[in-house]
Amino acid sequence: MDFERFKEELREQVSAAAKEWNGGEFINEGTFKEEGGDIVFHPEDGLAGIPVNTMDHYAAYQAGWTMDAVIEAAFTALKESFQEQQLLERMAVPENIVPVLIPGKGNEELLEETAHIAFGNMEIIFKFILPEPVDGMNISCTVPKSYMEECGWDEEKLLSVAMGNQAYRGGIHVMPFKKMTDVLLLGGTGEDLESDWEGLKEDPLKIVLITNSLRLYGAAGILDKETTERISRIYGSDLYILPASLHECLAIPKGSTTVQNLQMMIQEINHHHPAGKEWLSDDVYVYDRDSGEVRLADSD
Repeated sequence: MDFERFKEELREQVSAAAKEWNGGEFINEGTFKEEGGDIVFHPEDGLAGIPVNTMDHYAAYQAGWTMDAVIEAAFTALKESFQEQQLLERMAVPENIVPVLIPGKGNEELLEETAHIAFGNMEIIFKFILPEPVDGMNISCTVPKSYMEECGWDEEKLLSVAMGNQAYRGGIHVMPFKKMTDVLLLGGTGEDLESDWEGLKEDPLKIVLITNSLRLYGAAGILDKETTERISRIYGSDLYILPASLHECLAIPKGSTTVQNLQMMIQEINHHHPAGKEWLSDDVYVYDRDSGEVRLADSD
């Protein structure tokens, strides 16, 4: 079968499979068009076109695949791409934007294309995060600078939107650090790690875990002034803050130890238990009750 005939048969059979899938809901009134040598499916509901790579499938056919096998592979890939786009469009709305802390070092290329704001030696970027897991997985993607510009926002406006969202503020969880270690040792789950403000008052260690309900990029909880102010009010002091990973921070009342000791502790932890992509910082920060600001402890 020559390429032109193959391409036409591929288009017809993939289109037929799409119309039959899920009672016809997949294709709606979408159309398959030829664009740049590929067959591209254009859904009716505004999703971007999804290409079916004609050349790759023809190469598989020439290598000995049956036409039925080629059609099945092409339609499976098309369906997966369609579902991913649906998920992305459901996720990529302003109310799902949250602030995220990442290291500045090592993320230079990402920061060129992403809206960001410097925060000590870290950077605040922004992600779309679905409030509930999908098939047991947390789903997120970075907010590109182009999205911010399309909305007519600058970085400060984007930060204001993100920090005002229920997806961010409503998800912050605060508890004694010992509670997390006890839950993990006893085989508990994330559902057992609800906020425990009363427990902070009774915790002899006075080490506070700040994370979020998804345990995903929860270190950004320290950006919420209401959270840090409430913790400092419980202990009656400023706070030292250790960015333990992308997903959590630790807060300790100032005066209970020294910056030098904490610096050695976090560097030792990161040296012996490297978190890889979850690493956030080797430095200690301080929350100043008078100014309501979090800054590097070196400048304290």
